[in-house]
Amino acid sequence: MKNNKLFQMILASLFAAIIGILAQISVPIGTVPLTLQSVAVFLTAIILGKKWGTISVSLYVLMGAIGLPVYAGGNSGFAALFGPTGGYIISFILTAFICAFIHELGRGKLAFIVLGNFVGSLLLLTLGTLWLKVALNLSFEAAFLAGFAPFIISNILQIVLASLVSFGVLKRLPVKFLARLEA
Repeated sequence: MKNNKLFQMILASLFAAIIGILAQISVPIGTVPLTLQSVAVFLTAIILGKKWGTISVSLYVLMGAIGLPVYAGGNSGFAALFGPTGGYIISFILTAFICAFIHELGRGKLAFIVLGNFVGSLLLLTLGTLWLKVALNLSFEAAFLAGFAPFIISNILQIVLASLVSFGVLKRLPVKFLARLEA
């Protein structure tokens, strides 16, 4: 049992690091950069499941909050969490839970993985945009144009990519591996 808990903690830490690495692949397109963090969050949620996926994403958020430069552009600290992109960062936690929850309802079926990632993406963009509105004192229209609209196409591509990759990974993982995550 101890080895299983250690295994789960190592995987959660590894995936938190992967999110931090993919956050550095960033294209500045305005106030909110386009990154691959969403792909990493979706993969983490689907592969690790709702408990360990959520723990992993929470660990990522915590790493950045305490000063490790894991957010987009190497940002970190509480200032980043309370800044214009903080809503996106914080919402990664709920996004991971929702993605995994929906996926687990469908017991590994690709359609449920896509649906989970789609709902998670919609949640992420909505909460991030609402925070952006408050942080920058924008109108709803201005916040939507800055924080939601520019990411619609890229998020669809990220949903497809993350869904196909996670589905492929899950199909190739031994049953014993998946059982260790659920224990």
